[in-house]
Amino acid sequence: MVMNKHYHSVSACINGEGRYSAGVIGLIALLAPPQEPAAFRAVFEDRPRQLIVRLLNEPGDGGIYAVFSPDVCAVRRVWHGRINYRGKVYDFSQENSFGEGRSLYEVPSQVLGPTDFGQPSSAVDPVWRFTQVGHAVESRPFNLENWGPLYFAFEERGDTDSVAIELSDARRQPVYQYLSSNTISGPNVWQWNYKQMPALPGRFQGQIRISAPTLKAPKDVRRARLFGDRLAWFRGETPVPVQFRGYHRDGDKTTIRFTADARPIELTMTMEGSLLIMRYRATAAGPAMTLRTYQPNLPDPTLGEAAEATVEVRR
Repeated sequence: MVMNKHYHSVSACINGEGRYSAGVIGLIALLAPPQEPAAFRAVFEDRPRQLIVRLLNEPGDGGIYAVFSPDVCAVRRVWHGRINYRGKVYDFSQENSFGEGRSLYEVPSQVLGPTDFGQPSSAVDPVWRFTQVGHAVESRPFNLENWGPLYFAFEERGDTDSVAIELSDARRQPVYQYLSSNTISGPNVWQWNYKQMPALPGRFQGQIRISAPTLKAPKDVRRARLFGDRLAWFRGETPVPVQFRGYHRDGDKTTIRFTADARPIELTMTMEGSLLIMRYRATAAGPAMTLRTYQPNLPDPTLGEAAEATVEVRR
């Protein structure tokens, strides 16, 4: 009986010519896992225009991936695991895709986390409730040196009004202000917000304040964090400008092209046994430059007269 019911439910979706209806085909396509290219660009881990490269594809969740930041022209993370595909294309959510698994190489990126706002609390995931106009929560003061793009992200609940975000400097003078984008469809729905901050000087001390400038009903905020990417290429102690030039595939190898202080550089990443080898090769002569990896157990490679430098990461 069970088999017959199942058979009839499927056959009812087949047209008179013995073919599946367009609706069923669309549903099958939607439920199928995404076809994963070896290299692609996407909004990834709350950052736009990232380049994701699959270095090794194993059964299950055994892949090895790297994400390259075109803003600082360096690899910011390598992990062993999988990609969790999120977003309107995959699950109709406001989220974006991210890597899951064990990090093999990762440049520290978080400046402030949820517990860095408001009064000290034992809560790992605190929620701040705004019940009166002017209510505010502030972060602890923070210090930055040689950071690239910075982003501020949080979740808000409440379908009326918006919260105000203010970035101030060490003198408590506003540097940047904006209102959250409130498109919440109900009073109990959480909405994710994130926004890129303006470029800040090489050294910066500041603070972030979240407040309720108007309020028709209580408003909740949680999971506030400030994060970004560290500048990677230096001449001595001075960061140099970089520009992403693209990438191309040749067989199973991805080559990433960019310039650092106008010097053209190519990056290739290959798995050699249990080692991931990142090879940076300058294709024109120029002054020596150092790549800061921000890894305590890895030396910072220098592109000098040899015009080639490597970073090795053990799996």
